[in-house]
Amino acid sequence: MVNSKGAENPVMGHPYHTEGISAQAYAAGIKTKLSTKAWVLKLLREARGSVVSGETIASLAGCSRVAVWKAAEALREAGYAIESCGKEGYRLVTNSKGEPFHAASYAMEDFLYPWEFEELEEEVIYYKETDSTMNRARELAARRIPGPAIIVAETQTASKAQDPGSWHAGAGGLFCTLLEWPALPVSLYHHLIQEASEALQKAIFDEMGIEPAVPAPHHLMVQGKKLAGLFWEFFAELDHITWFSLGVGVHVNEPFVGPEEISCYQLTGRFHSRRNLLLRFLRYYKQTKQEGGFYGRNESAVGIHGTI
Repeated sequence: MVNSKGAENPVMGHPYHTEGISAQAYAAGIKTKLSTKAWVLKLLREARGSVVSGETIASLAGCSRVAVWKAAEALREAGYAIESCGKEGYRLVTNSKGEPFHAASYAMEDFLYPWEFEELEEEVIYYKETDSTMNRARELAARRIPGPAIIVAETQTASKAQDPGSWHAGAGGLFCTLLEWPALPVSLYHHLIQEASEALQKAIFDEMGIEPAVPAPHHLMVQGKKLAGLFWEFFAELDHITWFSLGVGVHVNEPFVGPEEISCYQLTGRFHSRRNLLLRFLRYYKQTKQEGGFYGRNESAVGIHGTI
């Protein structure tokens, strides 16, 4: 992973998981509180444009005002429109940052950084770019991390598809891999795929109003074109799955994705929140696993939530 100061691990690329948990703490399975960045965002969003004092944030987050200032500065650098109001505190304003790198996400504040996911923050690992989140998951599995992980990337340079052919993974889409330790017989792995497919279809419909057809569990199609897909791999010992990684790709805000694919933006003419879509999918996927009796070890019974 990365250390508590966010130093780069040469295997892992450039994750933004820079605060809240160290590599040693993660390896030991230690759960820590929300990071200061998460607290700053939570309180400023709840204030809806009103000023929140640094003292208030520091008190609720259990940190110093200097730590609050550093977190606010780091969030500004990451693209959040946080305004410093002198001694009065901070407020969140309409974001006007326009950069070539997925400018729409700045306007919507559609970020996928770990601190956007509240109690899941410690499980989320973020990359601006990587070859494939599946490769990163395999590396984590080889290190036998004790709990689940969610690896997300803005873009992938060598994305994977279950069928032969390419899968476009440019800026604007949702690309992630879930690493789980389900302790299931190999004969039952297909249940996880089916449950994930159903959860993704439901999440897309509830969040975007788009109902994709599912001719196969790994294909979600609209108008004969691929809107989303799943990719999976697992490692088994003695006929039981040791680890299972599930890759999820959804074309969300891309203006064009190629002749055989289609995006939610192309279908609706508007931008959508990838964060909200991911939260919905994670929630529905957990629900379907619970209902099917395939709840893996090291999974909390706490419900996944977030402001959607």
